[in-house]
Amino acid sequence: TFCRADAVEVLRASPDRVPAPCTNAGPGRCGGCDWQHASAAAQRNLKAAVVREQFQRLAKLDVCGLFAGVEELPGGLLAWRTRITFAVDRGGRPGLHRHRSHEVEHLASCPLGVPGVGDSDALRRTWPGLTGIEAVRDDRDEVSLLAHRPGGGRRGRGRRPPDAVQTIEGPQVLTYRVDGREFDVDAGGFWQVHPAAARAFGAALLDALQPQQ
Repeated sequence: TFCRADAVEVLRASPDRVPAPCTNAGPGRCGGCDWQHASAAAQRNLKAAVVREQFQRLAKLDVCGLFAGVEELPGGLLAWRTRITFAVDRGGRPGLHRHRSHEVEHLASCPLGVPGVGDSDALRRTWPGLTGIEAVRDDRDEVSLLAHRPGGGRRGRGRRPPDAVQTIEGPQVLTYRVDGREFDVDAGGFWQVHPAAARAFGAALLDALQPQQ
């Protein structure tokens, strides 16, 4: 088990504390970015600590000698998410959920999203009857919008059934490129959110396997 805590007062600020680049970030505000108030290096160190803790707590494995840390992908901290699902409130207005809340923080744009996603026109429209509106962009800069509607079926342990998702604007199939190969993926299907992630995973896999003919 573990405990959760919230900072209520900063007595001595860490040298890694920086101003959050998003005006919607902060206590009680948008919950999409836990560490915008931390420097890039501090964010990587915090994420590495989470990975080590998960292995220790869940698998009872000490990976400190195997796991050197989190490596930085190209592009920086902002404008890298190629897919964002914006929550929709009861009035149909989109935004992102507040920290540990079902309340929606309305915003003009999300600085984490790539152009066409973080500043999607969907944020300036209303979506009555939807639970979410999802924007996704592929490697050809094609952007699709997907509507999330309440799904059917029984609730499980207080959770609502999975959303019914449908592409309502843009291509139904998106294209991604990795190492000279193209992959066609349903707009609602899974693909790595960071544009460099699939290449990084592929390179790490080939490096570990050292495949030979």
